[in-house]
Amino acid sequence: MKYFYDCIQYTFDNNVYFLEFGCYINAMKNNIRLDECIKKSLSESISDSLRSAIMTGSLTEGTQIKQDHMAQQFNVSISVIREALKILEGEGLVEFLPNHGAAVAKLSSEEALDIFAIRVLLETEALALSVPRLTAEDYQELEAVLVEEGTCTEPQRYNELNSLFHEHLYKYCTNKRLNDLIRLQHNNVGRYLVFYLDKMEFKQHSDREHLQLLEACKAKDITRAKKLLKQHMQKAGKQLAAFLRK
Repeated sequence: MKYFYDCIQYTFDNNVYFLEFGCYINAMKNNIRLDECIKKSLSESISDSLRSAIMTGSLTEGTQIKQDHMAQQFNVSISVIREALKILEGEGLVEFLPNHGAAVAKLSSEEALDIFAIRVLLETEALALSVPRLTAEDYQELEAVLVEEGTCTEPQRYNELNSLFHEHLYKYCTNKRLNDLIRLQHNNVGRYLVFYLDKMEFKQHSDREHLQLLEACKAKDITRAKKLLKQHMQKAGKQLAAFLRK
């Protein structure tokens, strides 16, 4: 836990001056109080660091987050820390427990299935919007991702490659709100891939399904690509849900 706080402190110290300058510009443009803008930016900076720690496994599910300790560590008020945690609560990564404060949220098997059902709806739409504009250069980059993915044995890197593959497929989806929703849902399940990749019988199936999906996209067969993506998501959701039930 101390290592985690040290990492955030480093980020905090190296970015605080840029945050304050950016807040000044933002406050001038939007006619808001500078102190409120700085407070918001500090909360966002801390929430970014916490989110990264959760996604990489530095903070595991159920870990309590001591708000007073964090406030002292970063020399900010409790309200700034609470605001940062509220951001992550809205993303489903943190939960507030009665008489226990904040903790990294746990994911139930039912929630995992719900999230993947939502991902099917969101990502098939993003795929349909993006595929017509994917270029030969894009496909070369996607193939390079799959080559590395096929030989990757390090869970954290595999998680990054998996995200990169999907993000690149949707790169020409210009609906920002849709992209934000996709990222939010991915964060809720992506953190489990880091821990359970070697325990879930997932990687071989996923690699093959990614290749089939890529071939459908290259053929500009949007109907088949959407069908394959849906099957891919549903299978991944069932595998994760089964693991979480154990």
